Amino acid sequence: MSATFMPEEFKKELRAYLLKWAASWGFLMSAVAISILMFLYSQGWQFPPPVNTGTLTIGKIFAIKLFDVGPNAVGLFAMGINIFGLFAGGVNAYGLLAVGVNAIGIFAVGVNAVGVFAVGVNAVGYFAVGVNTVGFYAHGCRAYGIYALSYDKKGKGRYVFSPARQDAEAVELFTRWLPELEVAFADTSVTPDAT
Repeated sequence: MSATFMPEEFKKELRAYLLKWAASWGFLMSAVAISILMFLYSQGWQFPPPVNTGTLTIGKIFAIKLFDVGPNAVGLFAMGINIFGLFAGGVNAYGLLAVGVNAIGIFAVGVNAVGVFAVGVNAVGYFAVGVNTVGFYAHGCRAYGIYALSYDKKGKGRYVFSPARQDAEAVELFTRWLPELEVAFADTSVTPDAT
């Protein structure tokens, strides 16, 4: 039994997958934008005056709040412009779960996202999903990685599954993760007629 690869079917199925990720990304980014606007509105569209903290001590470093909101927020749950926290949301977010325009964390979602699991327009991570992605497992329009699932012919990697290149290792991996991509292969074996 042999199979023929159909690039148009592949692109159709991969487009649907990427649109699901884009919708999720859009929802999260909208939530962050609305949160920032709500914060600015609650502050009268002005940030609170900076507090003179004096010298920085170990006690002040470890005096992290549970929830902190501000231009430079540090807390378990933090929201603002420059944010550090376990769960951080804002413009420049750093934390375990970071959602923002620029996000760095274990789970990072943003326009520019860097993390173990990164989702964004420009995503870099072990698992990277987005438009321009770089990672060990990279999924995107232009994916660059050891294992690359690329919508575009420009994607590069050691094992690539794209319209231009179908490495057996990448095809096996990505069709296991995304069984919908198997429709890109048409069975070309001919069965004898019973007549």
